[in-house]
Amino acid sequence: MLPDSSNVTTFDLVRHGAVDGPAALYGLTDIELSEAGDSAVSNVLTWLPAITHVVTSPLKRCSNSALELAKQRGVAVDQLEEIKECHFGEWDGVPFESMGAEWKAVEQFFYSPFENPPPQGETVDALYDRVTRGWDYITATHTSGHIAVICHGGVIRQILAFILGLDWRSQKLYRQLDIRYASVTRIQIARFAGAVPQIKFIGLTASELQHQSMGN
Repeated sequence: MLPDSSNVTTFDLVRHGAVDGPAALYGLTDIELSEAGDSAVSNVLTWLPAITHVVTSPLKRCSNSALELAKQRGVAVDQLEEIKECHFGEWDGVPFESMGAEWKAVEQFFYSPFENPPPQGETVDALYDRVTRGWDYITATHTSGHIAVICHGGVIRQILAFILGLDWRSQKLYRQLDIRYASVTRIQIARFAGAVPQIKFIGLTASELQHQSMGN
């Protein structure tokens, strides 16, 4: 059965732009976008089709762009706590160059996040539970239209793991799945019995969206 386009809900998961700070694990640290990051995400958002609603992480690196998009398109915007980035505990927002002896533990986290969670931070299991709860809410609330979801790289990876039934604890989601700053991952859900989410593309930047649009 091929669904009518009017019975398909499109969700564009947009990762925020580059941030205005040194290299670090930015989880709940409420850092602003850099000038280049703001420009890049503004550019990619121009290539999204007619948006009917915006959902955003409440962190400024997402919500500022979301509020501007909603204003431009004349649509409502909701902030959702469940799609904030992972809380990296004692490492959150600390520049890598300042880590000192702690850097070895950070490297272990990169290679095996499930076995080596950040001290006083959020576990991978807790992140997955939170994000999937948020995703369930978004898809249950928005059963039609074209929804822009402005969020974080870790959040997008956990949503993809959930949809595809992958191991959300695997470091491969982070080391091998390229979700760049200011990129779009598109998911569509048809509204008929037995329909499953379809991932249309992952991590496309503005230039790639432009190329795809011209190709169509």
